[in-house]
Amino acid sequence: MNQIIDRLLNEDFDYERGSLDFSCSRLELVIEKDEIIEDSFTVYGFPNKLTKGYVTTSDMRMECLTPEFAGSEEQIQYRFYSEGLEEGDVVKGEFFVISNQGEYYLPYVVTVAHRVLNSSLGGIKNLFHFANLAQNSWNEALKIFVSPDFTKIFVNHDRQYLPLYEGLLENTDKNYAMEEFLIAIRKKSPVLIDVEKKKEIYLEIDE
Repeated sequence: MNQIIDRLLNEDFDYERGSLDFSCSRLELVIEKDEIIEDSFTVYGFPNKLTKGYVTTSDMRMECLTPEFAGSEEQIQYRFYSEGLEEGDVVKGEFFVISNQGEYYLPYVVTVAHRVLNSSLGGIKNLFHFANLAQNSWNEALKIFVSPDFTKIFVNHDRQYLPLYEGLLENTDKNYAMEEFLIAIRKKSPVLIDVEKKKEIYLEIDE
C-alpha cells in the first residue's frame, strides 16, 4: 500500500484529454461471516489513447489485486476479507483511481449477510417457522435444534427464550429437550395421559 502511494505522489502525470468509464457506478457485495471473496470491475479508457494509472482502496479489508493498469480496457481484480465482522455489519469504502486521464472514485458497499437455516419447508428464520418444521418433520427439526446456528433464529421478542434453550440443551436426551422447549414457548401442547380407573385392588398376591 505504501509503495503504491509513493508512486502516486512521485508520478508526474501529463493529463491527456479523455475520460475513464467503469463497468459499474458502485460495487455492492454480499458476503458471509469469515468469508473471503474475489471479483473484478473493468476500467475503460478513451478509444485510441494510451491509458495508464494506479488503483488503491480506502479500507484494508479490501485488497486491490491489480494496483496498476495500462491499456484501453483493463480488469481490476480485488479481494475482500470479512474476518472479524459480524452478521449485519456494513463496510463502505472507495477505490481510488489515478490515471493520465484524471482521478476517479468508485464506491463500494459490503454487507455481511445473516445466515439462514435451510430446511425442506424453506428457510427457518424464527421460532414459528421452526415449530412448523417440527410438526411436519420431527427428526429434521431435531438436527436444526442441536446445531450451533440455531441461536440465530432468536430475534426480537423470541430472544427471551434463549436462556431456556441453552439450559434444555444440556440435557443428554435431545428429543426430550426439544419437546420441553416447544411446550415452554407454547408451540406444542403437552402430552396428557388419562385413565378411567383411579384405583385397582389386588388380593392374595404372593410376589
